[in-house]
Amino acid sequence: MDDLAALVEQGVESAIAAEHGAMAKVEAALRVVVETAAAQRDLAKILLVEAVGLGPEFEQKRLDIHTRFARLIQRHLDQAAEEGSIPAQDTALVSHAWIGALNEIISQWLVSGGPPLVKRLPELRSLLLRSIGAKS
Repeated sequence: MDDLAALVEQGVESAIAAEHGAMAKVEAALRVVVETAAAQRDLAKILLVEAVGLGPEFEQKRLDIHTRFARLIQRHLDQAAEEGSIPAQDTALVSHAWIGALNEIISQWLVSGGPPLVKRLPELRSLLLRSIGAKS
């Protein structure tokens, strides 16, 4: 589980560093999370779908990972608000809602299959950006 989290976090930080402007950084992070989940399907399934029955220690680790990623999202949403790219809002709440949305979209894909996850990225991107008042 830590391997997937480290892989995603490293990819997100790398993608963010290559972008200019808070909204571009937020979009890059979203892209990396979806692409990594699609590429690392087995690890994503363990982390998101099969984690429920693995006990409280594993659940705490999963929650810690979610919190870490929510803070990363929040940091860039705060920057976007400071730049005027999005309206001022409760970015802590938004970042956790985004984690929940990503968790559910990826979990449903892992369980039921369907179209490739990456093909859903443009619509997911638009949905999440609209949720914060950004132009999609």
